[in-house]
Amino acid sequence: MEVRSNGHGPCGLVAAGGLAPAISQAAPPPAVKDFSKPAVVILGYGLNPNGTMRTILRRRVLTGLAVAQFFPQSPVIVTGATLRAAEQKPNKCGRCSPAWLSK
Repeated sequence: MEVRSNGHGPCGLVAAGGLAPAISQAAPPPAVKDFSKPAVVILGYGLNPNGTMRTILRRRVLTGLAVAQFFPQSPVIVTGATLRAAEQKPNKCGRCSPAWLSK
């Protein structure tokens, strides 16, 4: 490839055949998002030692319920909390939250 400054191509680069290198003009398609049906995601949180919901989890569930009522066509996704290393039994958070939502 030889370099000439004759006004052809970017920075005056011209291929050996005398043609300027092609520059791609393709743009990615715009991302189209549908916000008409959002998903409601309620993050879990650890339960109290006696199995009841902690205040932060109760607040999350009730807030998620309020949002779900504004968007009744939307799916509600409830996650469980992570287990602490000392806990051997499975956490019931994922089962407790849906029960509150169905009341």
